[in-house]
Formats: sequence, structure tokens, C-alpha cells
Amino acid sequence: MLKKIPGARYLALVLILTSTCLLTPVLQAENLRFNGFLTLAGYHGSSNQLGYRTSLSSEHFSKRSQWVFNDLSLVGGQVNYQFNANWQVVAQAVLKDELVRSELDRVKIATLNYRPNSSALLRVGRFYPSNYLVSESRFIGYAHNEVVPTQDFYAQLAFPYIDGIDFTLTQRLNTGLLSLNAYYGQTKVNFDVDNLGELSEKLKNLVGVNFNYEVNNWLLRLSYSQVEQFNEWVIFQQVEDFFNIFSYPQSFPVDNNFTPWIEGLEVLEQNQKKGDVFKYFSFAAEYNHEQLRVRTELAHLESGNYLLPDTNTAYINLAYHSGRVTPFITLSMINSEQGVELKTMPEDAFLDAVDQVYELDSRAILQLVNSFINPAYKQKSVSLGMRWDFADYQAFKFQFEKKWVDKNGAGLWDRDIAVDSVAEQVEVFLISYDWMF
Repeated sequence: MLKKIPGARYLALVLILTSTCLLTPVLQAENLRFNGFLTLAGYHGSSNQLGYRTSLSSEHFSKRSQWVFNDLSLVGGQVNYQFNANWQVVAQAVLKDELVRSELDRVKIATLNYRPNSSALLRVGRFYPSNYLVSESRFIGYAHNEVVPTQDFYAQLAFPYIDGIDFTLTQRLNTGLLSLNAYYGQTKVNFDVDNLGELSEKLKNLVGVNFNYEVNNWLLRLSYSQVEQFNEWVIFQQVEDFFNIFSYPQSFPVDNNFTPWIEGLEVLEQNQKKGDVFKYFSFAAEYNHEQLRVRTELAHLESGNYLLPDTNTAYINLAYHSGRVTPFITLSMINSEQGVELKTMPEDAFLDAVDQVYELDSRAILQLVNSFINPAYKQKSVSLGMRWDFADYQAFKFQFEKKWVDKNGAGLWDRDIAVDSVAEQVEVFLISYDWMF
């Protein structure tokens, strides 16, 4: 059973633990640092058919005349304790309305850090991967100009953290600073599947490498990661079991001369070839010069299952800091490759027999499955916004997004997957208040 919001007992526990850390005389105050962060944020969509979601892992969405504040609003804290020049402990917890398997999922960082010298860093525990530019500060709204990281790029990245080991080696060259990062571990995903309920699955053998180069005002990063499923996802197994009924009529519990459903067999074979391995390639660049910052990321995701599409995503963001005000503009896109689309159906007599034996509506199920196995993420966006730092460590943000969603390309949105979606232009308004304390 997935839990959605933190209870009073958990909040009390966090406060007790934090107070204990701050007051325990064993810890030296000069080596202990605590920082808290708070975000109150909301968004409003303009479509009657498509519900705007900030992430595939979120169960919240907004259609026309709906303001949503319980998705992005959160409170969190981070503790850093430096034992000596070599050893450090870092812990971060976040309280927000999200799908979690247990309260431990609210702990986003919990690492023991060992730095033998200024060039090497080893982390063991729970951490964020360094594949993307907002990795370490994804939940800290004050650290970003935007209300939420670019939807087209980040919405499909549902990994909350990695439990494992991470090593970074840094070398200063004549021309700049070169860093090599590698990590290994496991993770899990919690998300709400349209019309099909909540899903929580573990992923194993998560391996990643990052090459980072800094020179003058530039930061460049190349990244690769891959991850495997622990077991066949339950919802995927149910689809395959249903396909197997029609693909192998000899296993049907009634004597028959039905013809095997050839297309169903082909779909099952395609899935076996994918091997349940997800691969992610990305490139990031950032340029800073005085008040100007230009940031871009490009990525390709190879899905490990035929029920999820391979995708290409990219964005470019320009921000200009002037006094306490930072206006920004973002251009972004996501485009998925063609998924599986059923072009044939099992013979009518076979469908009728399955309905009678299993008390199903096979035709309706196949229609739903056909929509589910052919997801598409096809949209382009422009975002305009402004950040106002009206006080120390406090900021208001205002953001407007215009999105062009292709026909049947609304995979990132909440919608009725049994009905084809038309091409649509959608406006989204976002606001937030962020505080670091």
C-alpha cells in the first residue's frame, strides 16, 4: 500500500531527531550545519481534456479551473556533520504529498562521505545521481529560478534516489577542471498509472558514469546510466498473460481449433529482445558570464520494455540576474519513438470463448491495452518567468508556459487513455514562494 502524506507521528519524529542532533553534546556545534527549506507552490492548467502533471511519479494534475498546491509544496531539512578533514555525514529528508512505500522513502540523502584528499570523494548510502544539472538540489526550490524543473525534460525521470556507492575523482588540468564520477546501486519507482492504479517497483544494477569538465565560464557534462528490473512489473505481466491466452490457444482450458494470434506473439517477442534494461544518455552544458546564465540539456532514453517508449528530450534556458529580479525563458521539447500499435485482433470465436470462460470483455480490454502499449510523448514548450528575491533567502516566482501537444502525444499528461487525444495548445500558470532557513 502506497502512502501519500506524512502523518503527525512522522513529523514529530523528524522534529525530535533534529532536536536531538542539535542538542547532543557529543557533536561539536562548529562541525554541525543544519539547513531547512520550504516551498509553497501551485499550478493551473487550461485544458478540459489534458491534466498538467509535473512528473510521471505524481498523482496530482490540473485541468481548467483547478489550482493544485499539494503537489509541489514541501518542507525539508539537511544536516551536514564534519567528523574531521576526511569524514562527513550528510542527511536530507523531505515532507511532501507524494507516493511512498514507507516513511524511509522521505529520506532523500543519507551518505557517509570519505575524502582521502582534495581530488577524491567516496559516498556510501543514499544519494542523487549526477546525470542532470539539478540532481543535488531537485527538491530545494530556492536553488532554482523556475518554479519546477522543465516538464518536457524532467517529468519522465521518476527515480527518487539511489541506494549504493558513488566515487568522484577530480583532476586540475592546464586548461580547466576535469571530474570523473561513477556510481552503482539500486532504486525504485512509485507512480500512478493512468486508469490502472498505483505502481511501486524496484530496479537493480543501476550503473552510471559522468564526465564533467569546467573551463573559464563553461561547464560541460556527458553522462550514461542503465538499470535493470528486479522482477517483471506486475502490470506488464498481466498484459503479457492476457496476450499469451490468444497467442497459444493450445493452453486454453477448452478444446478448440482457434488460430494463434500472430501479432500477439510478435509483441511478446519484441519485449524479450528489449531485455528489461533501461539506458539513459545525456549531455549538459552551462555558461555563466556576469549576470547571464545559459543552460541546456539533451537526453535519449532507451526503454527496457515495449510498454514504455524510447524518447529524446532537450531544453535551453536563458536567465539574467539584475538586482533582486531574474527573468528567464526556456524552450523545450520531448519526442518519443513510435510504440507498439495493434493492427489485428484475435478471431471473434476465440474472443467470445475467452469472455465466457473468464467472464471478461476481451474486446474492451484489448482496446484499453492498445492505448496503454502505445504511449507517446510528443510536445514542444516555451516558458517565460521571473524570480524575485524580495528578502534574504526568500523568493517569489511567477511562470507561464505555452505547450503544443501533438495528437495522441500527451503521454506526460493525465488523460483518458482509452480515447484518442487531439492536438492541443495548453497554457500553464505556476507560482511559488521559497525560503531557505
